[in-house]
Amino acid sequence: MACVVVGIATVDLINVIPSYPPGGNGTNTLVICAQLGKWSSLHWIGSLVDPGASDDARFICDDLSAYGIDISQCQYIMASEATGSRTIFHARDLPEVSVDHFRRVLPVIGTAGWVHFECRNALEQLEMIEIVHRTQPTAPISIEVESSRHAWHEVQQLLPLASVAFVAKGYVTALGHRSAHEFCQHLEAQPDIASSHHLRAVVIPWGEVGAYYYCMATRTVHHVPVEPLATVVDAVGAGDTLVAATISALVARQSIAAAVAFGCEVARAKCTQAGLCFSPDTLQGCQRALLH
Repeated sequence: MACVVVGIATVDLINVIPSYPPGGNGTNTLVICAQLGKWSSLHWIGSLVDPGASDDARFICDDLSAYGIDISQCQYIMASEATGSRTIFHARDLPEVSVDHFRRVLPVIGTAGWVHFECRNALEQLEMIEIVHRTQPTAPISIEVESSRHAWHEVQQLLPLASVAFVAKGYVTALGHRSAHEFCQHLEAQPDIASSHHLRAVVIPWGEVGAYYYCMATRTVHHVPVEPLATVVDAVGAGDTLVAATISALVARQSIAAAVAFGCEVARAKCTQAGLCFSPDTLQGCQRALLH
């Protein structure tokens, strides 16, 4: 089963780590999916500077390829268009994947078992999601909304078209909601969301207390707690890890409740280590949990 992720890749500079760790919500999600082993193939559709002209781009390509992630359908930007600067990856000035590019490359990938969107340009991604519904109507769609730069009226158009939505705590609080429950009450009041035939759940990661999710079938809010950590080693990418683990569990036919619980536990495990590469023991435990 193929997983297609539309999003970004970055090189994150973290002072306590003596090497470049990969960044970018979409590619982080793919790296975790690769390790959990529930997918026959993994594909990234994103924008990237020509790897032949940028050490950072080459690093990203090599890292993703090492996990077996297909990057052949990326939208490559000539170095001259991106100012030729290494800092392009930190400034996030690369253009987003265009609708035309997405429409052209999605059929090349073939049948998708899941399509995940990192919300970047909400209005263009609305068209992309509609393309998925038209051309691959059986493919579940998920979307992750994290940045407060996205206006709610734009995000609101995307949620009814997704199977599962992940909405970050920071985005929820930036909207003025004091709790996940308050945000879910707001969702209930949106007719287009409440009447959606696609949306199964809205998952709201809530940091160290775990996550909440709103079940569309029952119109109820549920809390999935996690055991507190005495020490957090590295929380960068924990949200992306939760997304990857949750959709992997859903593909393994686990319930929403079980999938979100699995997502929380894998994200917790990620916070106990630096980077996204799990130790063999941790990974075996995660893979066993997907079998139940």
